[in-house]
Amino acid sequence: MASLRFAALATASLLVQWLFYKAAHFLGWVLTSPRKVEGDVLLYFSWVEAMIVGQTPYIDFSVPYPPLALIVTLLPGALARSYAAYLVTFSLLMLVSTAALFALTEAFARQLNRDARTPLNWLTAFLTPLVGLVLCRFDILVAVATLGALLLFARARPGAAGVVAALGALIKLVPALVLVLPLLRFRIEPRIALRSLAGFFITIAVALLSWFAFAGPSLLASFKVHSHRGMEFGSLGAGLLLILGQLYPQSACVDGSGSCLCFEVHHAWAPAMAAAALPLQALALTVSSVWIARRKQPDDPSHAALLLLVYILAGKVLSPQYLIWLAPFIAFLPRLQWPFLAACLLTIAVYPFGLDSLMNQSAWPVITLNLRNAILVYCVWLIVTPASARVN
Repeated sequence: MASLRFAALATASLLVQWLFYKAAHFLGWVLTSPRKVEGDVLLYFSWVEAMIVGQTPYIDFSVPYPPLALIVTLLPGALARSYAAYLVTFSLLMLVSTAALFALTEAFARQLNRDARTPLNWLTAFLTPLVGLVLCRFDILVAVATLGALLLFARARPGAAGVVAALGALIKLVPALVLVLPLLRFRIEPRIALRSLAGFFITIAVALLSWFAFAGPSLLASFKVHSHRGMEFGSLGAGLLLILGQLYPQSACVDGSGSCLCFEVHHAWAPAMAAAALPLQALALTVSSVWIARRKQPDDPSHAALLLLVYILAGKVLSPQYLIWLAPFIAFLPRLQWPFLAACLLTIAVYPFGLDSLMNQSAWPVITLNLRNAILVYCVWLIVTPASARVN
């Protein structure tokens, strides 16, 4: 029932967003069309078209994602040959994946002996404004894999959890972060940690060997796309550079001409900040892991949310759809629910609606973006600061 309700609310949200855009256009406001979110679907469909004419992925054309992500994008192409049909089929596949996420959320709530209605309601609230990103990206599968692995850990099935985390990492790396939690309990439960690692690395090894056998050295292009990326417009560092661009006109700008279909901030400091992102992520995850290890009681939703938050906040890329990864975990954390809902609403204000204004260096999307990022930082503070230590 929760997933059906989300489908109804999501449909209404798409209609409201489109009517809002039309009203803004009538009033002369500069807003980007909500269909901007379909940009990645056009990219996915171009891969389908390339394969139809006999080209081979990773060899004849580059794919900036691991093989399981490619398979997901090709599945709708088996049923649809036109772009319109592909878009509908891909969106339906993501909607089914969203239903799976709701089912996992309900199962996880029962595993934690909690009333499932509250997290399901909040998950609906978070995903409804992000519905365009849910239907036009495959990041809902990242959330499914991460929560699925955590649920399997909770049910004492670490080997299966490691396999699910590995499958998720073959879409995007993020689900691998869930392995941090059993590793931090290694001294207490060594067998669980070892079995999860075995399931993870065996799955990854088989996939990588198969991937290399198929693509050979050409697969390195997939990794280079990400290692060569600059400061993506939504990241914490990029937001600060855009503020400098407001204070010192023309010192920072947003450029969307890159081959990865991403929008990056150009500034004199941007290359150095991008180079520092990986060590900063490693440091942030290490500090967070130490904090988690010192907790007396395990709190999987809170700890998973913390790891995901520091990973995306310390990185050089914070794409709008990354909030989808956080949604099922924040849904279990009462103190973070309202701030995170505000972050979701501010996210769609910047992307897609404010993108053209941002590229034209208008002030309002820069302020909105940095407010969204400040709220996400505040969410980290809420997790790591005990309630009794805060002033009401």
